[in-house]
Amino acid sequence: MSVLQNGSQASMPFAGGLNNIQLNTIDVNGDGKDEIVVWERTTNSVKIFERTNADRFRLLKNGEKQFPQTLRSWLLLRDFNGDGRKDLFSGDPFGVRVWVNTTTTGSTMLTWRPFHPGFLLLTEGFSGTIPIKVNENDIPAIVDVDGDGDLDILNTRFVGNSTIEYHQNLSIERTGKKDSLQMKKVTEQWGQLQECGCGEFSIAKPCLIVNGRTTHTGGKALNTIDIDNDGDQDLLFGEENCDQLFLLRNKGNASQEFFDSWENFPQTTSAVIPVFPTSFIEDVDGDTHDELIVSVNGAVRLSPESDPANSIWKYRKGAIDFELVQKNFLQDQMIDVGDESRPAVFDIDADGDYDLIISSAYPVPGKSGIFLFENTGTPTSPVLTLKTKDWFDLSKRGLYNLRPSFADINADRKTDLIVTATSSINGLTEIYYLANEKYSGFESTAELKKIPDVILERNQVIRLRDINEDLFPDILTFNGAGELEYLKNTGSNSFVSEIKGFAGLSAESSRSFAALDIADVNGDYQEDLLIGHRNGRLSIVTNFRNGQLAFKNYLLGDTGEEITTEFQSGRSAHPVVVNLFGSPYPSILIGTMTGGLFLLKNQFNETPTGKPRFTAFPNPVNNGDIVRVYGDREATVQVYSAEGKKIVDGKPLMAGVETPLSLPDLTPGVYMIIFRTGGKKYSFRLIRN
Repeated sequence: MSVLQNGSQASMPFAGGLNNIQLNTIDVNGDGKDEIVVWERTTNSVKIFERTNADRFRLLKNGEKQFPQTLRSWLLLRDFNGDGRKDLFSGDPFGVRVWVNTTTTGSTMLTWRPFHPGFLLLTEGFSGTIPIKVNENDIPAIVDVDGDGDLDILNTRFVGNSTIEYHQNLSIERTGKKDSLQMKKVTEQWGQLQECGCGEFSIAKPCLIVNGRTTHTGGKALNTIDIDNDGDQDLLFGEENCDQLFLLRNKGNASQEFFDSWENFPQTTSAVIPVFPTSFIEDVDGDTHDELIVSVNGAVRLSPESDPANSIWKYRKGAIDFELVQKNFLQDQMIDVGDESRPAVFDIDADGDYDLIISSAYPVPGKSGIFLFENTGTPTSPVLTLKTKDWFDLSKRGLYNLRPSFADINADRKTDLIVTATSSINGLTEIYYLANEKYSGFESTAELKKIPDVILERNQVIRLRDINEDLFPDILTFNGAGELEYLKNTGSNSFVSEIKGFAGLSAESSRSFAALDIADVNGDYQEDLLIGHRNGRLSIVTNFRNGQLAFKNYLLGDTGEEITTEFQSGRSAHPVVVNLFGSPYPSILIGTMTGGLFLLKNQFNETPTGKPRFTAFPNPVNNGDIVRVYGDREATVQVYSAEGKKIVDGKPLMAGVETPLSLPDLTPGVYMIIFRTGGKKYSFRLIRN
């Protein structure tokens, strides 16, 4: 399946998006080439990207399974024991945890063992042996500070006045080997530095006291680089409450550092990111030269000005300075609309295949709101082509937290665009819609309208469905208690709460404000309920309307490995069912917290057995209506009048794809739609009003 955006084909369109990352490299699959390991701070999850050439990558599935499941806050890969394999350092509420890389030569999977099982990384402090404590939002520098060949640690003091602790590794000094981590705290103010505020440092003297306290706050991210090739470590410094990355040049040497100034970095095109720029020095191109990667170190969106779809800045070393190459490294090769992506599907251009729209939770007026990808391929070989990033200019309506879907909200038998959204004026989350002017496809010149008297919670997701078959769409939604709530439409879009705990899904904390979709996933002609939990887990409840609350396993990933109902997307999963490939069984698109999509293909690819399932709608039909026919297998379609006159002859029907059927003006009465497949025919009555 191809996805075209900005004139080029995405190499990994369904990699799920990226927001705030920490980046390392390591050989994951034993081929002698390093892959990129991303620690996604927003979701606390690992993603691995394999380079297919210098500029193209692909996502390695289940990459997170190759790393310990207890990683927290930060991840750095550094070879501390000199065996040529990078070891793993990560955060812990009480210190630093270390895993030794035990991967054997030629292995295609990484293996680890705890460096000191059951214990944190310890250091000889000034009054005894204690864990090295790193703040939750900090990143330390793990580097050979003194030039003796083993790895030392620099970290901002856990408490105090934003100075830098230096923990020297004495392995070389004590044993002549670097296969251990024998740490000793040498100083709590390395380089006599103290960070006083954004772009303000004090050297060899305290920061200025304002109102009884120093002005520095927030997390700190440290890194080092020998920028001038003089054999000592210069300091790269990022701060949570600052939009600028700073370089402090070490004018001393490896054994005695000395700083007397600081500067924006890089100087040619400074890394100005709205908040908390964090640096990583790695060879991401595979050309043996390190690049500079700058991203955001934040577990949540830290600033309204953040641009999470362009939050990974890549610099390449030039003759004088690092030069900016792009602001969306890796992100440009996947669908990434920012953060909290919410997909919906509909045949917008009425050409017989499904098109895709994806909302961005925080629109940028005039630039991004709802992204429209038109399917310019076929029902069996889709090509999703980006047409606009701001469909119907919804970014200019003063709304955010957009969640689109399609339903006939005004009961005129035309499918409308439904958007739940939060007003930036009054903070209320309500239901808006654009009325469709066509029976087939979507076209609207109408004003954006609002459903009166329905106020939702900020994180609430709805699905419109005619539950009681009165031709008015009702609402199904998971409330804050995790109950599936049924709101009945009493007419004219007036909704009242009818049942809490509908279909037996009563209060359950894991389902609080869960996303949902309703479709026949397993081909048994019964509606299944997909639940996208806010922790990123996807569940499928089969035949939920008839009380069969079995959570089934029906999915395959697009590389063939099994994805169970415990599939995890990191944080937040927003599912929508769609038949993209003309298969008898549909696939599932999942919107993610990080602004991208995952695509899960159904494992059932065989031709259905048993009685075929065919249908046509709307029914009854008026002149001018476009009738849409559907079948669970390939067929040809014919239409006859009651007198036996052939109206339509031999229209091909793709399996699992709604196909528009244009009919001439018909006189009122009963007509027969004949589906022919497997040498048999099946009839369906169509009524013309």
